[in-house]
Amino acid sequence: KAFLGNDKLRRWSPAIILFAIWSVGCLVLLAVVLWQYRRLSLAVSRMPCLEEGPLSIRHEKISLQMGIRRAPTVYLSDEATSPFLFGIFQPRIVLPREMAEGLKASDLDSVLFHELSHWRRRDPWIGWLQVLGQSLFWFHPLLWWANAQLRHERECVCDEAVLRTGV
Repeated sequence: KAFLGNDKLRRWSPAIILFAIWSVGCLVLLAVVLWQYRRLSLAVSRMPCLEEGPLSIRHEKISLQMGIRRAPTVYLSDEATSPFLFGIFQPRIVLPREMAEGLKASDLDSVLFHELSHWRRRDPWIGWLQVLGQSLFWFHPLLWWANAQLRHERECVCDEAVLRTGV
């Protein structure tokens, strides 16, 4: 029986072994990303939604100016340290409460315009495409570097959009 087991091991070609390693890498990376996404989704769902008030009116006004029909909902967070856009099907802009309460209206408009620019440019979809590509080619260091550069460039493009409009 020991000989039969060794014979089975000999039938495993290097290609099958490499495919198994690649598959495990893909699954592990996707599992980690989805677990983190789920944790963040649960945290955002517990945050208070901004439904009325001056900030809500400014958000709607900027959305209309940008031609966005279905604008992301704004949520306030006590834990977040910077604003971010979250979600594809139920998009949400998460603002740190301190920022929402402490910034001047014009500065807050710039923050909202920046986050709405991400939505208008479909950056959440691009981000998920990057995750998919990175999970398929998890072993390639240049793809990790390229993804970091793409994330940085997406931020720069939205920053430049804010500067162009003078909001």
